[in-house]
Amino acid sequence: LLTNLKSQYPYQTPIVGQGTEGWQKTSGSYRKLKKVSGGVGIVSKWPIVQQEQHIYKNGCGADSVGNKGFAYIKINKNGKYQHIIGTHLQAEDPVCMKGKDQTIRQSQMEEIKQFIKDKNIPKDEPVYIGGDLNVIKGSSEYQKMSD
Repeated sequence: LLTNLKSQYPYQTPIVGQGTEGWQKTSGSYRKLKKVSGGVGIVSKWPIVQQEQHIYKNGCGADSVGNKGFAYIKINKNGKYQHIIGTHLQAEDPVCMKGKDQTIRQSQMEEIKQFIKDKNIPKDEPVYIGGDLNVIKGSSEYQKMSD
């Protein structure tokens, strides 16, 4: 897939959790022994000037066996910086105790918020968060994430 996209999106990150190669920094709870990646990567038409991966501290059910987290990139679009985070948050899983998956998603969003805060991104540089958040738009959980 990434190879097929290369001509249109020449700037690409590695896949989150597959390893540390290709990333300028890896933070969070990366474990080399985990053989399942987080499955997230970002492709861009614009030059990537910084790329980092962050592996979430917690997961339950099937999501606990991999290096699930988020990719962060800073791109230079026509001389202006933009910041993009791509993620796949904790999925609903019957193996998780009731409500645990929602609690984990909230903690994962807190990790994203803290990461952004620690970056001290100038107010005139936009930050975009995308991916599979595993949340229903308009739900109380969605509202909490938006705060």
